[in-house]
Amino acid sequence: MEDLSKKTDENLEPNKGSGIKRGAFASLTWLIIMLIGIALGIYLAKNFWVGFALGLVLYAFTLKSFLIIVPEVTGLVTLNLITKKYRNLGPGMHFRFPWDKISDENFVSLEVITKEFEETYAAEDGPMMKIKASYQYQPIVEQLHRFIAVNDKTIKEGLEDVTSSILSDEIGKRDSENARKNVKEIEREILKLLDTYLVKSKGKEVPLKEKLEDIYGVNFLLVNLSDIDFSEDYQEARSGVARITQFSKAAEVLKGKFSGLSDKEATDLVLLEKGKAEKKIFQVEGLADAVNAVAGIF
Repeated sequence: MEDLSKKTDENLEPNKGSGIKRGAFASLTWLIIMLIGIALGIYLAKNFWVGFALGLVLYAFTLKSFLIIVPEVTGLVTLNLITKKYRNLGPGMHFRFPWDKISDENFVSLEVITKEFEETYAAEDGPMMKIKASYQYQPIVEQLHRFIAVNDKTIKEGLEDVTSSILSDEIGKRDSENARKNVKEIEREILKLLDTYLVKSKGKEVPLKEKLEDIYGVNFLLVNLSDIDFSEDYQEARSGVARITQFSKAAEVLKGKFSGLSDKEATDLVLLEKGKAEKKIFQVEGLADAVNAVAGIF
């Protein structure tokens, strides 16, 4: 990916002076067109104003060949077909050469993009924790040539993989209850690591966030954690253990209240009360009072 960004940088036309050159070329061309129009008017109609009007018509006809308007909150990457150089443009009106190629797919929205994702990570004490998170990024006008060099899916997967890796390490350092109670603290740690963790980029060490922005041509704005909780499987398992414990205690209470009640009979009565068994299995003489007593235990 880094090699690709180098390649596109080599093909990038410096912004400094590029607009001035195009503006000067357009002005000179329009002046020549106007003079030709005036000359034709004088030659054909013997009238200056007819020539001037003809010059204006020719000027209007060539206007789109020398100007491009980029809408609000939008960027554009053009390609000079002669030099094979890219040029990044922000919103507004810009001069262009007639041989600057403009493609619809090279218009880029500059709006902030939000991507939500859910992942499951193991806490230090074992339980699997379900994380609901999101991150935001925004294309940078000066680096639009890099942004269009990779597809949107690649950018999202790249940013998500890095965020997910940091999250996995951070959750793995904490026990489950600590992770659940310190969502914002974990969020701050992720942002801190993105700004301070150093990686190699173009022969020097830079913060991880800077390298990501450099590769994809975006501002990596923020990471937000909305929730950290036990995974659904783990919550179901905990709920199952709690139910078994509750049933066992209830059965013991019944056996203490009604002498002669077997373990099976006590357990069956608890299951009946909780709707886990059919009544026909309790058609045993002497258990009517016990059946009525189960509800009081819960």
